[in-house]
Amino acid sequence: MHGDGKQKGARIWERKGKKMTVKWAETSEEAFEIQEKYMDKPHGWIQWKGTDVCMDVHCLCGEPGHVDSEFCYHVKCHNCGRVYFCNGHIELIEISEEPSTCVEETF
Repeated sequence: MHGDGKQKGARIWERKGKKMTVKWAETSEEAFEIQEKYMDKPHGWIQWKGTDVCMDVHCLCGEPGHVDSEFCYHVKCHNCGRVYFCNGHIELIEISEEPSTCVEETF
C-alpha cells in the first residue's frame, strides 16, 4: 500500500474535476512490471545508446516540464517533486499516408 492508503499498481486521482486512474509503484522494478508493454499491439521499444532525448513531460500535478538528457530512465517534477519511471515502450499508430520523413525498420 502507498503511504496514502492506495493500492500499488493503480490509484484514482482527481484534478480540475476530472477523475483518472494513474499507475503507481514503490520502486523502478515494480514500475517495470506494471508498465504498459503493448503486448499483441503495434509498439516500439526505445533502446538508449548514448543518444540525447528531448522530451516534454506532463506531471499529474498539472505542471509541464522539459528534459534534455542522455539515458532518461526517470524524471522528477520540478514543481511537486514526484518521480516517474520512463516507460521505454512507445505506441505505434498506423497511418495510411507515408510521410517523406518515414524511417524504414530493419530486422
